[in-house]
Amino acid sequence: MEVKSKGVPRGRQSPIKRVDHPIRAVLNALGRLDASKSRTLGKWFGRLWFATAPRRYALAVRNIRCSFPEMGNSGFARHMARQAFENIGQTIFEVFRLGALEPERLLEWVKFEGIEHYEKALARGKGVLLLTAHLGNWELLALTFPLVKEPGIAIARPLDFKPVDRYMEALRSSTGNQVLSKDGSIRSVLNALKEGKNVGVLLDQNTSHREGVFVPFFGRRACTNRSIAFLALATDCAVVPAYDNRLPSGRHVISIWPELELRRSGDKTRDIEDNTALFTRIIEQMIRKNPGQWLWMHNRWAQKPWSPWPRRSI
Repeated sequence: MEVKSKGVPRGRQSPIKRVDHPIRAVLNALGRLDASKSRTLGKWFGRLWFATAPRRYALAVRNIRCSFPEMGNSGFARHMARQAFENIGQTIFEVFRLGALEPERLLEWVKFEGIEHYEKALARGKGVLLLTAHLGNWELLALTFPLVKEPGIAIARPLDFKPVDRYMEALRSSTGNQVLSKDGSIRSVLNALKEGKNVGVLLDQNTSHREGVFVPFFGRRACTNRSIAFLALATDCAVVPAYDNRLPSGRHVISIWPELELRRSGDKTRDIEDNTALFTRIIEQMIRKNPGQWLWMHNRWAQKPWSPWPRRSI
């Protein structure tokens, strides 16, 4: 299905202008690089990172080996780990360039596939949770989606380095999205869904016992935030998977899958567990399609289970 731009917001200000000197000068220089140079520098930055961060590299290799035992040797794991570091490097340099691009050029980067699944889900009138992961360039998904459909809410964790955090907030909101911190945003998200809006959520990171439940992820139990399942069950909104895939040419394909059918047994605790497991299984399927484009250096299985999963019936 061909996707046409709805037009970019008028008066979009470059996110770089929100950053103080001397960070602004660095971002301006990186933003002026052409696509080819930006992609090359990003790859080398990723390679430099894995060469100078042996613990992260070892963690990535270990995570990949445990997740793909059928591959049988560490050669595949080392290759995928290197790709993952290169992908992060390219994403970082792309983010700097996106902030400097004119708005009308943003959609030159991407092709949307399956947008009709989102339209069908939105037509129900109960809001849409866009379920995604740190795949490809996930920032590009959030930035360009409002240009072909409508702005929504992006949930993000504030960055520790404040100048870059201000830049990222300005970038994420520059095409119309509202950016909310992941902490304390439940009420705002509930209201947005009740108003029929879309909310983008990343559900592929480790979380605490207090916030999560343990569900299978690549054959191991991983502590996963349960709030997405809670929101979906509480509002009866649609949950629609979406993710970005980086192509060798430097362009991107954003794939949108059909709405997920929620599990409803009448047991609230069990339903939250089962739907969190469903969402995590979908994210695993996304990653298996593009294993070299995920954050394998993230300690996804850091939290250790203290009780059996699934919850035992009383």
